[in-house]
Amino acid sequence: MKANGSYPVFTMESNQMPVYDATSPTQMRQTAEGSKFTLLAQGKVSALVGVITGGGSLPDNLQEVLPVPTAGEALLADDVKKVQDAIEGYNTFLKAQADARDLAYVDTKSIMSEAAQTGIIIDGVTYTTAYLSGNLFSLDGAHLTQRGYAVIGNLTIQAINAKYNASIPQIQQNDFPVVETTPVTPAPAGSN
Repeated sequence: MKANGSYPVFTMESNQMPVYDATSPTQMRQTAEGSKFTLLAQGKVSALVGVITGGGSLPDNLQEVLPVPTAGEALLADDVKKVQDAIEGYNTFLKAQADARDLAYVDTKSIMSEAAQTGIIIDGVTYTTAYLSGNLFSLDGAHLTQRGYAVIGNLTIQAINAKYNASIPQIQQNDFPVVETTPVTPAPAGSN
């Protein structure tokens, strides 16, 4: 069972999160490095940590505390690779089509990669892909904030201006909101 990942092995060096697997005799299997977990799995991961740290026992049905890949709670490493390959192929196709038609092109994947790796500083503001604090992504972690869209809009305007010797004015992206991370104190009940 250890060889096929049905019996997770945890070490000091690498601990891949287990997922629910109905075909496994243990109802779980350890994921390969590179697997990703969605926000849908957050509650289950918190519940599992609570059981582990609180000394409780696991429920009979491990679906309650382990992410279920078929329910959209995890993307296993093989599937992550397929998605990455599809994105790369799509972006290569888009660039080739833009070049063939002599069109302006903005490589947003490279922009997001730079934001993830080193951050991008524009007008004194650092943009990263960090959840909540990176200024680019909204609360769902998938879509950009209004300011994130403004940043991409300005990069698109720059590409158009460079390609066609145009002079479209850029927008003031810092005028657009980002995710506010300051705590909000709720009003006492009945004060409305």
